[in-house]
Amino acid sequence: MLQKENFRLENIQRLQKNYKKDPALLERVVYAFGLLEALCLTGLPFVFKGGTCLMLLLKHPMRLSTDIDIIVQPGTDIEAYIRKAAEIFPFQSCEEQVRVGKNNITKRHF
Repeated sequence: MLQKENFRLENIQRLQKNYKKDPALLERVVYAFGLLEALCLTGLPFVFKGGTCLMLLLKHPMRLSTDIDIIVQPGTDIEAYIRKAAEIFPFQSCEEQVRVGKNNITKRHF
């Protein structure tokens, strides 16, 4: 479980020293895991996949991922869960980013 300390500048600097990565990128990774935890706390039934998921499975990931990819059942009221997640620390609000995809797969970005 993430703590408030995980989001502090001192922690990001410690991560940068240990992993030799861009601190802005590391901060985004920490917030991605914060969002993942917040979605779990809301009770949203989902499947977690993608690069951030792989970071948890690999001992030494070669690259960082700054988003979370999830799949939910069709008809899931995702907005309700996103609103709940937006109220959980460290988040303050939520906004959808509208993007047009090149395939017929429905995707939403928050």
